[in-house]
Amino acid sequence: MQGERAYSVRENRRLKHPRIMVTALGEVVVVVPPGFDCATIPGLLRDKEAWIAEALRRRQVAAGSEQGRQALLFPDKIELRGIGELWGVEYCHKPGCMLELEVVDRAGLRMSGDLDAHAASAKLLQEWLKWKARDVLPGWLQRVARQHGFSYERVSVRHQKTRWGSCSGQGTISLNIKLLFLPSELVEHVLIHELCHTVHPNHSRAFWELVGRCDPNTDRNRRELRLASRSMPLFLEL
Repeated sequence: MQGERAYSVRENRRLKHPRIMVTALGEVVVVVPPGFDCATIPGLLRDKEAWIAEALRRRQVAAGSEQGRQALLFPDKIELRGIGELWGVEYCHKPGCMLELEVVDRAGLRMSGDLDAHAASAKLLQEWLKWKARDVLPGWLQRVARQHGFSYERVSVRHQKTRWGSCSGQGTISLNIKLLFLPSELVEHVLIHELCHTVHPNHSRAFWELVGRCDPNTDRNRRELRLASRSMPLFLEL
């Protein structure tokens, strides 16, 4: 590698080993467990240089033209696999006008205004997704908790960068709006995972045994979750 590749570092207390990611914006992110020796990161990047270069190449091809970038930033369809909904999105570019997002029918959205304001456009779609998630995820969590005999203090729905969910020591479960893009079986796995933390606030053997009893497909679902994090829409990254 010629020179040092630019990267950022995020900490994830749930990891045991570092993970390298290439975001939808073409940024290299190294996610590390607490206490990790960050001085070793340049060596890790050199070892994975071929993979990183290919991942960046794919991003550049997708966003290399203005048309390609617009398609990534402004999808004409948003598939919420977790709840079985497919939404069409229309765009009306009005330079200099305030951005607005409206629901036009049971499965349609229309965004109008200055679409050159990419961050603001993405924020509108994020807020709509958060509204959808808050309408669905708390009730879903409650049903899964009742099915498996768990209890929790309260639930919040947020736009988290790296976690699908979390559970505080006080029993508050936070769920990521990105869950709506996952298949329902992966959503339920995440819900079970966080509910199990109300019993075992760690990743001990007892915790994983409890997760496995509630979700017999735990190993497969964990593998698929790691892949799913790489395929989120670009508007969630801005």
